[in-house]
Amino acid sequence: DAGAVVFLLPETPAEISRQHPETVRPDSFEPLENPTIDWIRHVGGAVVRTNISGKFEVYAKPGKYNLLVISKVARRTNSSRLSKPLVAFISQYFLPVEKLIEDQQYHWQSLDLENESVEVNDIIFE
Repeated sequence: DAGAVVFLLPETPAEISRQHPETVRPDSFEPLENPTIDWIRHVGGAVVRTNISGKFEVYAKPGKYNLLVISKVARRTNSSRLSKPLVAFISQYFLPVEKLIEDQQYHWQSLDLENESVEVNDIIFE
């Protein structure tokens, strides 16, 4: 999924300052001089886009994170609501939550990163 947006977000942010998601959505991503990306880095997370092959690399300190990948091309076919745990987690970082994902497919999973590299293969979008 070339151009998907990948968020590696600490399980608990160092501080809460909810950002508007407009500049980090797949269809309106601004990679340079982006205060939202800068803030996410400040609280220990990362935001990147997948390359033309759909691959990505993210570097982070050891800790507990949540990985959220929002597809650039795949849309959800049903209008199901986001799960309450996902909304609660995302709302620590973004408001309004629905504007971050909108009708795009996404993948969300918890990661416990140690001092080694972790590979995430074959992400399945919901």
